[in-house]
Amino acid sequence: MAGYDIQPLNLSGYNIRNGLVSLGEGVEVTEDQLRRVNWGDYRKLTRGLAAILFSPWELATSSVTGQRWSRASLHDGRPCKPALDKNKVRAILAYVTSRFPEIEVSKIKQVLAYKCKESASALKVRLGPMPRPMPRPGSGPVPGPVS
Repeated sequence: MAGYDIQPLNLSGYNIRNGLVSLGEGVEVTEDQLRRVNWGDYRKLTRGLAAILFSPWELATSSVTGQRWSRASLHDGRPCKPALDKNKVRAILAYVTSRFPEIEVSKIKQVLAYKCKESASALKVRLGPMPRPMPRPGSGPVPGPVS
């Protein structure tokens, strides 16, 4: 399998109980799930952990922080997507940075954001256009009917 870390995964430094590995923040995955993740680089590890911890639907209908990327889109009437579970996101960030300490947290968040974007695109292809989430109170004007 090209691109995979072929050395055995050493989990000796991690908290393992009843076959579950703690990623931090109260988040656990099975040893088997962790062993199946591609450890080749931080991007692959991040994407693999996201696929374990979040359903395709959660990834497609959420964002990493629940905030907009751009201030320009604040007034276009589109509501923000809700944030992914913060404990799971923090667990991914902590685990990936423990394995790749030279990588900045912002780079890992970018990988998660792109995973969400890809999941949303894949879901749109399968289901057609998704209904927009309800706007948050005070988030701007609600778009009216198009004439």
